[in-house]
Amino acid sequence: IFDRLLSTAPADADQVIDNVLADIGSFFGADRSYLFQVRDAVLLDNTHEWCATGIPPMIKELQGVPIEIAAHWFERFERSEAVHISDVLAMPDEAPEKETLLMQGIKSLVALPTVVDGSIVGFVGLDAVREYRDFLPGEIRLLQSTALAMQALLHRRASEQQIEAAHHAVEAERNRFRAILDAIPDLVLELDADGRFLSYKTQDHDMLVLPPDKVIGYTLQEALPPETAEIAQKILEQTLKTGSARREDVPLDTPDGRRFYSIAAARQGGADLGQRPNVVAVVRNITQDWHRRQHVQRLGRIVEEMSDQVILADAEGRIDYVNPAFERQTGYRHAEVQGRRPGDFLRGPSTDPISAARIDAAITAREVATIEIQNYRKDGAPFWTEMRIQPMHDGHGRLEGFMSVQTDVTERKVYQAALDKRTCELIAAEERLKGAVAALPHGFAYYDAEDRLVLCNHRYKDYYPLTAPVLEPGRTFTEILRFGLARGEYAEAVGREEEWLAERLAKHRKAEHQSEQLLSSGRWLQIIERRTPDGGQVGLRIDITDYKQSVRRAEKERLAAMDASRDGIGIANKHGEVIYMNRAMLQLFSLSDRASIPGHHWRALHPPDSREYLERHVIPELERVGSWQGEVLGRRENGDTFPLEISLTMREDHGILCVARDVTQRKKDLQVQAQLRERLQVAQRREILSQFSRGIAHDFNNLLAAISGVAGLVKDGIDVEENADRILAASQSGADLVAQLFELGRKPSPRGDIDLRRPLEEACDLLRVSLADDTALKVALPANPVVAHANATDIVQMTLNLGLNARDAIREIPTEQPHEINICLCSATAADHDGSAVQIGRIMPGRDYCVIQVSDTGVGIDPQLHKRVFEPSFTTKQDDGTGLGLSVVASLVSDYGGAVTLSSERGKGSTFKVYIPVKAVCRVSSLAPSNPTEGEIGRLDGLRILVVDDNRDVLHVISEYLERAGAEVVACSDPRDVAEAVRDEPTAWSLIVTDYDMPELNGAELASIAKSHVPDLPVILVSALPDWRSRCGDLGQEVFDAALGKPISAVELVTAARHVTNISGDKT
Repeated sequence: IFDRLLSTAPADADQVIDNVLADIGSFFGADRSYLFQVRDAVLLDNTHEWCATGIPPMIKELQGVPIEIAAHWFERFERSEAVHISDVLAMPDEAPEKETLLMQGIKSLVALPTVVDGSIVGFVGLDAVREYRDFLPGEIRLLQSTALAMQALLHRRASEQQIEAAHHAVEAERNRFRAILDAIPDLVLELDADGRFLSYKTQDHDMLVLPPDKVIGYTLQEALPPETAEIAQKILEQTLKTGSARREDVPLDTPDGRRFYSIAAARQGGADLGQRPNVVAVVRNITQDWHRRQHVQRLGRIVEEMSDQVILADAEGRIDYVNPAFERQTGYRHAEVQGRRPGDFLRGPSTDPISAARIDAAITAREVATIEIQNYRKDGAPFWTEMRIQPMHDGHGRLEGFMSVQTDVTERKVYQAALDKRTCELIAAEERLKGAVAALPHGFAYYDAEDRLVLCNHRYKDYYPLTAPVLEPGRTFTEILRFGLARGEYAEAVGREEEWLAERLAKHRKAEHQSEQLLSSGRWLQIIERRTPDGGQVGLRIDITDYKQSVRRAEKERLAAMDASRDGIGIANKHGEVIYMNRAMLQLFSLSDRASIPGHHWRALHPPDSREYLERHVIPELERVGSWQGEVLGRRENGDTFPLEISLTMREDHGILCVARDVTQRKKDLQVQAQLRERLQVAQRREILSQFSRGIAHDFNNLLAAISGVAGLVKDGIDVEENADRILAASQSGADLVAQLFELGRKPSPRGDIDLRRPLEEACDLLRVSLADDTALKVALPANPVVAHANATDIVQMTLNLGLNARDAIREIPTEQPHEINICLCSATAADHDGSAVQIGRIMPGRDYCVIQVSDTGVGIDPQLHKRVFEPSFTTKQDDGTGLGLSVVASLVSDYGGAVTLSSERGKGSTFKVYIPVKAVCRVSSLAPSNPTEGEIGRLDGLRILVVDDNRDVLHVISEYLERAGAEVVACSDPRDVAEAVRDEPTAWSLIVTDYDMPELNGAELASIAKSHVPDLPVILVSALPDWRSRCGDLGQEVFDAALGKPISAVELVTAARHVTNISGDKT
C-alpha cells in the first residue's frame, strides 16, 4: 500500500486512494473506511469512502459537516492522538457527534489525523457497523502511517495542480489584464513607493483631467489638490502595508466641476526580493454613481420620514420593506410582516371584497391601481386607506416587485359621510334661498370667489334690460359689464367707457362699498355690494329714481335760497376748483357772472400770504375737524385786497362749502372802537394815577409832618430818646408804605407746564383785531408742542404788549413801505443766542429756553434808548402812550428769571426776543433778618468795609451804623473811587455796601468790577428802588450777596454784614 501511494502519479490519486481504502477496510476487518478533508477551516467533506458489502455508503450525507461537531477530535489530533471510540452508544448524550455517528449505524470507530506542514487538514477513519470492535495500538500506528501516505499523495497532487493552475492563471491573467487595459475606460496608474507617478494608461481621454506632463514624474502632493492628495497618500500607505487598498469616494476638483472617483490599488512585486515595490492603481470616474447613491439615500430618508405608509414587495407580492409610518398605523413591526402578503393580515370582516379583488387583480396583471379599502390594525381597529399600487421594473423591463403608498383617509371618509348629509341639506337650503331671492323687492345678485355669477333674481334683470341676455350663471362680472357698456346701458360711462370700467371694477373689488348709478333709461340705482366669507360677493340694486328726483328738486330750491342770501356762498370740488358762487360771492370778488367761474381755483381768490396761511394751517384743520371759521384776506380781480370772514365746511365728496362776508367796515369800526378804548384807558390810568398820587402825597405829608415836628422837639432837647423812637417809627411806616406800593397789583399768578403755542395764538387773535388793513401779521408756530413752566395770561400779556408796540411803530412809516409784524416761537439754549444786546435779565449757560420773537418793519429805536424803553412811564408816543407796556414785559420776564434782547436800528424796524426758562427758576430774595430788634445787633470788629452812596446823608447814617458795630469804614460818594480802591488793594477789604442808582456807575456795575478783581468779595445792595432786579440787565442779580431796602436799620445792616462775611455762620 505504501509503495502504491508513494509511486502513484498525482493524476491517478483518487483511484489509488479508493483502492487503498478498500484494502485497509478489508485488512482491518472494518465495515467502512473513509477520508475527510477540512474545507475553509469550518467544514468537513467526506471526499473518499469504501463500504463493505451490505453497508450503506454515507459519503453524500457527509458533505459540509460543521467542524464544531468534531471540535474535541481536532484537539486530540493536535496532540497527535487518535480518536478511538469502542462503543458509540455508551458515549455521553451531550457529546455533539453522538447523534451523527448513530445516524450512520456506527458501533465502534477509529480516526487518525492527516497533516500538511504541521496543520491538521483532515482525518482517515474506520467504522465497525455490524459488531463492536477495539483497535489495537499497533493497528492504529499502522493506520496512521497509511493516513500520512494518503495525505502526502493528495498534497503532492494539489501542489502540482496549484502549480499548473497558477501557471495557466498567470498566463490567462496576463492576457486578460492586457485585454482589460486595452478595453476598459478606467485610468491605470503606476506609482513608486514614494508616491511619484511613473506611467498611466487609459482609452478614455476624459479621464485625463490633469495634463500628463503635470503628473508623470511628480509626487501626489505636487500633482493633486491638497484634499485629493491627502486621501491618495493614505491609500498608498495602506497598499504598501497590506498589499491592497480601495476607496470609493475620492473627490477631485476639475475645470468641469467636482468629480468623484473610486481607486483600487495593489502592491506590485519586489517586496520579497528586498526591493521597494511599486503600486498599480485603477481609477474609475463614479461621479454619476455617487450622485445616484446620494439621490437614493435622500429618497430613502424621505420614505422613512413620510407620513404615508409605504410597502415594498417582491414580484410575488410578499413584503420586503415597510416604513415607520406603516408600523405606527397598523401596529405591525417590520419583522412580523417580512415575507407575508399584506392582504393576508390587513383585511378584516368589513373589508369590501370587490376592492380586495381589484387589488389582487392589479398585482396579478402587474398594473397601476388606486383603490380605497378598509383595513384593520393589529389590535383589530378598522381604518380606511387609499392604496396606490405601482409595479417596479429593472432597466431591462423585468418586474422586480411592487411599491404601495397608502394614505390614511379615515377622517376624510367620516367627513365625506357628513358632507353628503350636509350637501343634501344645502341643496334644500339653496332651493329655499332661490325662492327668497326671487321674492325680494330689490335686484339681487350673487357672484362666487372667481367673480362668476351664481344667481340673480328677475328684478335684477329688469333693472338692466340691455345686459339681461348675459345675466346667466357662469358669466364673470367683467364680461357682463363690458356687454352692457357696448350697448349703452350705463349713461354715466358714455364717452369714457374704459375709464368708467376701471373705476367700477375697483369699487366692485372692495370688501364693501355703496354707490349710485345712472342708467341710460333714466333710472337711478343705489348699489350695495359686500364680500362674503368665502370670497364671493352679494350685490343689491335699489331703485332710487324717485328719491333722486326729489333731491334734484330740493337742490334747485336750495340753490335758489343760496342765491338769495346776503352772505357770499361758494362751493369748490375736491380738487379746489370753484364750481358754484351765489350772487353775493360774485359781488365780493368783483366777478361779472357765473360764466367766469370755471377754471378758478380758490387760491386765486386770496393774496399770497393768506393763501399760504390757508394751505398750511386751515386746510389741514378742516380735513381733521370738518369745519373752520376765521378771518383772512380776499383778493379781487383788480388785485385789491380786503378782510374776509369765512366759514368753511368739508362736504361728503371732499369738496368745500364756503360762507364769506366782507368785514372791511366792521374792522374799521372795531379799530375806531379800539382807539377810543385805548384813549379812554389812557385817560382812566392818568386819572387813577392822579388820585393815587394825591392819596400817597397825603400819607407822606402826614409822615413828614410827624417827623419834622418830632425832630424839632429833639433839637430843643425835649424827651430826646422818646421822640427819636417816634422818628424811627414814622420812618418804618414810610418804608412799609413804599413796599405796599411796589407790591400793589402784583398778585402771584399760578404757573404750570403749558404749551406756549396756545397763549401765543390767543394773543395774535387779539392783536389782529387792532391792525390796519395794510398791516400783515405773520405767525410761525412749530408743529410740535413747546412746553414751559409759565402762566398763560402772563404769556398773552407779554406777547400782546410787544405786538401793540410793533403796531404803533409801523403806523409811523410811509404807506409804500411794507407793513409787517412777524411773531414766532421756538426752543433754544444759551448757545443759540445771536449776540444781540440783553436789555433785561441774563441768558444763563446750560439753561433751556422758549423764545418768543416779535419783529416789525416800523421806525426802529435809537440805540441810546434801548435801555430806557423798559423803564416805567418812559414813552416816545407823547400823549398817546403810557410808558407801561414794555415795563410790564420787563417786570414779568424778570419775575420768570428770563431775559429780553433787543436789536433795532432807526428806520429798519425792531426785533424783541423774550427768553422764558423751560423750567421754573428760583427768585433771589432780599437777605435780612425778620422782625429785627435792637437787642439782636452783633459786632463787626476787624472788618474793613467800603460804603458808597451818592446821598451824603444816607452815606453818613450807614457808615455810623457800621462803625458803631466795630468795623473800620471808608465812605465814598463816587463809585469810581470804590472800584479804584479795590483794584489797588484787592486783599484789604472785607465787604462793600453800595447803593444802586448812582451817577457814572450803578451798583450792579460796581459789584461786577469788584468781583472781577476779588471774586469772593461780598457785596450788599442797599437801595430804595423796588425794581432793581429788572435794571441789572445781563449782569444779573447774582452779583449781590445780599439786598436791603431803604430805609434801613442798624440791626438789619449789621446782621446782613455778619451773614455775608461768615461771622454768624456759613454764607448761603
